[in-house]
Amino acid sequence: MDDHEEITDEFKGVKVWWQSKKHHTDSRSFSYFPKTEESRFYILKFHVRDRQIITNRYLDHIRKEGKKMEVKNRESKLYLNNPSQNWSGYNQTKWSHVTFEHPGTFDTLAMENEKKEEIKNDLTKFSNSQDYYKRIGKAWKRGYLLHGPPGTGKSTMVAAMANFLDYDVYDLELTTVKDNTELRRLLIETSGKSIIVIEDIDCSLDLTDGLWSACGGERIIVFTTNFIDKLDPALIRKGRMDKHIEMSYCGFEAFKVLAMNYLYAEEEEHEAKETCLKRLIVALKEEKEEAKKRVEEEEKKKEKEKDIKRKRRDDQREKKEDI
Repeated sequence: MDDHEEITDEFKGVKVWWQSKKHHTDSRSFSYFPKTEESRFYILKFHVRDRQIITNRYLDHIRKEGKKMEVKNRESKLYLNNPSQNWSGYNQTKWSHVTFEHPGTFDTLAMENEKKEEIKNDLTKFSNSQDYYKRIGKAWKRGYLLHGPPGTGKSTMVAAMANFLDYDVYDLELTTVKDNTELRRLLIETSGKSIIVIEDIDCSLDLTDGLWSACGGERIIVFTTNFIDKLDPALIRKGRMDKHIEMSYCGFEAFKVLAMNYLYAEEEEHEAKETCLKRLIVALKEEKEEAKKRVEEEEKKKEKEKDIKRKRRDDQREKKEDI
């Protein structure tokens, strides 16, 4: 609102008037150049008959809506942890950050719709469950394990989760963390409503336990790995990793999402899109043939090795017979 501007608002059928005011006060401190202090405030006017609904409900509604707008309008951030040897010194922090501007969303994520809805519902349930976690005496955090071959969208999934919840992202590089003491010092400086990401997890159980015990409330901890079979089963059990999400190569439904992402544009002609898809089909067929050749060559190689081993055994048998 501009200075001295007045606007009206309505709540539950009750009309109110807001005025923006500004007041100048001369400073009482001694100075050859006295400063004028300025205070800004609002005046709220309403009918006396509506006093109860205003004081009991409307002002609380204004505060809640203001907090929602503040969260919605703020910029999400991506934090990276600094090595511990850089924590001391002037203006040094444990985390450095940039604005989080990854465009990934669940709408553009190449995955089956049913699976995406399941993940979104799980995230929503977690973000609204503060009272539940408090009632059962459990820390308000949830662990996700994203596993699958490289290039199947694990990083995009993290971005979609962060954008869906409006959470900050902390990219935690555990190889630079010496022990649980350093880990706790790092996590103390993380904020609520955040996702802590450990990519290509390959760390000790002790450090992982420290991650869970040191991390504060309303945190989602996401571990990613390309090789789930190589991980210690105790590292990925339920309780540490509440939800496992397989990020595999896309099927037809997920492919349609990719096609829409890359080809959809109002100004493009239908023929151009069709040409792109035909080229993709040709490329896939060529790759299929190449893969078939590689398999055949591998089989020939194995058969050749078997023949060499068989010949060696026959030669050894003949030598023994000669002796």
